[in-house]
Amino acid sequence: MEDFKDAKSFLEYCTQHFGRLNKKDYELAVFHLLLQNELKDCSDFAISRKLKITEAKVKQLRYEVNLVIEKNDSDYREELMQLMSTASYKFADGGKKIQFCVNDKMLRLFLNDQLNQIGSFADSSFNSNIVSVTAKDLLFLLGADKHADTVKKINQSLRDNANDLPKDMRSKLSSLAKSITKDLASKISPNVTDWIEEQIQEYVNKKDKQK
Repeated sequence: MEDFKDAKSFLEYCTQHFGRLNKKDYELAVFHLLLQNELKDCSDFAISRKLKITEAKVKQLRYEVNLVIEKNDSDYREELMQLMSTASYKFADGGKKIQFCVNDKMLRLFLNDQLNQIGSFADSSFNSNIVSVTAKDLLFLLGADKHADTVKKINQSLRDNANDLPKDMRSKLSSLAKSITKDLASKISPNVTDWIEEQIQEYVNKKDKQK
């Protein structure tokens, strides 16, 4: 399904595919159109009340829409960055982790896939919509685009040295934290960027003391 944004493009899509769309196709197309407009900033609960369907149905429709719309990793990464720049963060596990809400199942799966690629994961055991990540994980998610090469080298070193991180990589990790949080200073709240730097520095200092 094409990623249309307004009623005109929706009608063009229906006209171009007339006779080949079934009831489910139309339902997903209409729901996608609503998400781009009237329901754009609505929660799943608000949508369920407005459309008079269960919240579980709303979540499933969101997921199915994302399955049929052609998107690549850069599209999902942009959506993830937009979400993380406006998310409400909550500190957990004694300040060692941070939590934020990702209602979109496909985006949540993409986030987990990105973390899986660096040998990590986001904890959603308490609530499937709430993800809990460490400072390193959040840093890598935020810097996977602009700082891809550095992130890749650090990730590889973390995998190769499960119980340690070479000094040069610790230095790169510290520099990466400062660079990314500086770039994001105007997008993400200072308490989050400061937390990332503090947690990364604590990690680096801990490794230095173990030497």
